[in-house]
Amino acid sequence: MSEQERPDTGMRVLGFLLIGCGVLAVGRAVTGNAGADWRSAVLWAGMGVPLLLGGLLFNGWFADLCGALAWTLPATILFAGVVLLVDPGYASRLDGARNRMDADWQSYGLGVLFLLLGAAGIAGWAYAVSRALARRRA
Repeated sequence: MSEQERPDTGMRVLGFLLIGCGVLAVGRAVTGNAGADWRSAVLWAGMGVPLLLGGLLFNGWFADLCGALAWTLPATILFAGVVLLVDPGYASRLDGARNRMDADWQSYGLGVLFLLLGAAGIAGWAYAVSRALARRRA
């Protein structure tokens, strides 16, 4: 890695903060503190892994691995969209007792939004990977 490509101190600090947040989120999912529902554990782990990968990338470590696993964030968002469409009441559990989402149409709207964002993210990741592979072959 050349001197120009090395991350500066601010990027390294942000990277270590992201790594810490990712470890906490994955730890919460693994230890069962994400709630009694398996969907919460999947969402916590699905958000923790990209945070951890982002922290590694900000520190300049394992760039190829981080790029290969970048699909985990949009896949988690896509999963959240499917969950909200299948079980609209789950949004109320995620939002907490103080801010209950009483209308199913709000859950459906968020579910569709998450589906679109997740699908667009996976499509963008697939396009970036195909372009990178084409550049390596050329």
